[in-house]
Amino acid sequence: MVKWLALLRGINVSGQKSIRMVELRSWMEDLGFASVATYIQTGNVVFTSAERSGKKLAQQIHEQILKRSGFEVPVVIRTEAQMRSISRNNPFQAEAELDGKSVHVAFLSAKPKAEGLEKMAAADSGEDRFESIGKEIYLHFPHGSADTKLWNSTMERKLGVAATGRNWKTVVKLNEMLKQVQ
Repeated sequence: MVKWLALLRGINVSGQKSIRMVELRSWMEDLGFASVATYIQTGNVVFTSAERSGKKLAQQIHEQILKRSGFEVPVVIRTEAQMRSISRNNPFQAEAELDGKSVHVAFLSAKPKAEGLEKMAAADSGEDRFESIGKEIYLHFPHGSADTKLWNSTMERKLGVAATGRNWKTVVKLNEMLKQVQ
């Protein structure tokens, strides 16, 4: 069995696309996934599956949510090994140690193309910084993420891929949860 993390984009934010976590866990179990656990209300699901294709899992979860809730929810999948690598590769580790909420990771559905990254770099982002490594964009928002121009909708528009972000404290907690999954 492979340990997986599913990251759902845009649920339970400002009262939109509401899904109770108990329902989400049940829907995941109905797909045959085991050791299903959720973290906070924003769509972080740890589980195990014999399936080895993240793309297939993302599609299954997407279809299940659409069927059960009636709305589209982008789903990004990572393995436990990928999450460990994401933690090791954080270029803003020093900033994350000072304030785990000023550093974020945007999990992308695909590796961004160079021209998309150039568009992002051209955006007026003030002191906000980002670095792209693989299918992740690491972000540092020294003044918080509320007013940044480098967030999900901007990334998706400029990069042409689905993106869902989590602050560093959440990334750390999700890694801990993956370690505990049997």
